[in-house]
Amino acid sequence: MKKLILLFILLSNYIFIPLVINVANADEVKTQSSDSSKNSFAPFEKDKNAPIRITSDSVRVDNNKRLFEYIGNVVVTRSDLILKSNTMSGKYNEGNKLEVIISDGNVTIKRGIDLTAKANRAEYDVEKNIITLIGSPEIIDKQNKLMADKITFYVNENRSVADGNVRVDFVGTK
Repeated sequence: MKKLILLFILLSNYIFIPLVINVANADEVKTQSSDSSKNSFAPFEKDKNAPIRITSDSVRVDNNKRLFEYIGNVVVTRSDLILKSNTMSGKYNEGNKLEVIISDGNVTIKRGIDLTAKANRAEYDVEKNIITLIGSPEIIDKQNKLMADKITFYVNENRSVADGNVRVDFVGTK
């Protein structure tokens, strides 16, 4: 039980990163930080003390290999962010710091009522602070939609790149 509590504490600091879509062109989509928690994904600078709840059908933790896996109907909730997927797995180092989190199968990340990301897979490299959405990824901000084969967020550089079959439906803002 102690190790599961530690795992929940580790995950409370890393889910996903603040992003607001700013459509630049069809080759590269840039992002910008936002102070509005309703228009951004994690790491919840405003919400970093908010509790996190992870539910699933089952969880496995291998402390020797430093791996964890939530299996079946995974739902991660923190403040107004909800991440859903079929599975969520990850690896942490000997210092109990997360190295990678991978959500697989029907991944949906929703922040507030206007911002949603969907993909078959989401990979978060914690050390490099890079999020990659793979497998029919799309990001929907109000009525605007970005779709590609792969969308990569370089969080430290405050930019993102959409690669392969990029499509943008841009309605604009009021």
